[in-house]
Amino acid sequence: MFDIKSLEGHTTHPTRPHTQRKRLVSSPDLGALAATDRQTTTLKHMTNYDTHRDNNRETSDHELSESEYITTVSTPNLVRTIASLLLGGAVGVMGFAIAPLLKVILLIVLAGAGLLFITIHPYRRDVSAAYMNRYGEYRTTVRRLIPLFPDWLALMILPVIPMQGTFLGIIAFVVASVYNYLVFPWIDGTAYTQEPDTP
Repeated sequence: MFDIKSLEGHTTHPTRPHTQRKRLVSSPDLGALAATDRQTTTLKHMTNYDTHRDNNRETSDHELSESEYITTVSTPNLVRTIASLLLGGAVGVMGFAIAPLLKVILLIVLAGAGLLFITIHPYRRDVSAAYMNRYGEYRTTVRRLIPLFPDWLALMILPVIPMQGTFLGIIAFVVASVYNYLVFPWIDGTAYTQEPDTP
């Protein structure tokens, strides 16, 4: 026999509507999400900026540490050779039998090119760093100008020599070029970076 009472517990009341309960899920707070995204983006930018700043600082420290230990500099052979030939050419033109105005123009062009080539070459930065590390400053002194005195003397004497011509010009060019090549470390100051005393 069936238990009527047990069946009554599983039957639905005909007059009571059947309701299904749904779990309510709260919608996300868009304002909070936007604020979180902004904070995350800001943190990323700050991290990238700090990383970039640290990298630049490491590079600057590395460059500074390299320049701090530069105390001795040698003249590059290319600079020494080309500048010596240009300065020698400036002296040599004064021995050729050409117009005085042309001599002056060639003198200015050749001497200016030689000095400019010395000045713009990257090794001058090492020379400046060596002077700063050794003596605390970089300056041009009379001691560095003395080696140029024979060049100046030749420029004064050659124009008044009666035997102007190709032979005199070539001889003056060769002698002046060899001389400038030999004394070039004292002209550009690299020789003084190898001495303990103040230039």
